[in-house]
Amino acid sequence: MPDDPDLDGGVLFVRNKRELGWQVKTRSEREIPLVDPLLNVLRVSIDQRNTGPVFLRRRFEDGERPSLAGYSKSDLEQEVEKRFVEREEASDNMLSRTQRLQVARSVWRDAGSTKTDHIRKEFMRLTRMIGAAHLTAPKSLRHLFATTLQDANVDPLIRCELMGHATGTSRNSTHGLGMTANYTHTRPETRRRQLQAALECRPSFARAIEWCEQRKLEPRYAP
Repeated sequence: MPDDPDLDGGVLFVRNKRELGWQVKTRSEREIPLVDPLLNVLRVSIDQRNTGPVFLRRRFEDGERPSLAGYSKSDLEQEVEKRFVEREEASDNMLSRTQRLQVARSVWRDAGSTKTDHIRKEFMRLTRMIGAAHLTAPKSLRHLFATTLQDANVDPLIRCELMGHATGTSRNSTHGLGMTANYTHTRPETRRRQLQAALECRPSFARAIEWCEQRKLEPRYAP
């Protein structure tokens, strides 16, 4: 949602949204530095909005508004609860976990969120274009991100923090970095510097800059 990326501070907050039926893959909430080209891409996508999903379905890019446009996170949570009650009253049964997730997804849909199937189709279209048709799952990007950090010799502890993997600061202190992590406190500027260095050599970094320049964006960089 638009309050997850702090565009002025240059940080993305990865947060659980259990009331809306969504959890972080690793359940680990964290802060990710945003490099300058990505900041500008997000500014274009979010524009002046302060509610709803960060990325809207294409049909809503030309002025058409989702039925739940303008709903805050709290409003959406109330809408989920309302639909839970209506669905249970209609069926005279308590909803299962799967049914509750279906209801939550219907709220995301009505708020204008991009469908996961559409993301996968776009991903597959792109991988075919670049000759990598064997890549069919967007989660491959997470693997690519981890590999990019390793190739750039990003500190292992910072890699764990950026990926949301367990370190010694979590309940499982038997992790290989456990004791080191207990004594190490990564400064935000260190995390940002290493991430910037890792991404600058990627073609997507240059493409993001070109994309922003084509739209004649005024550069606004994080401090």
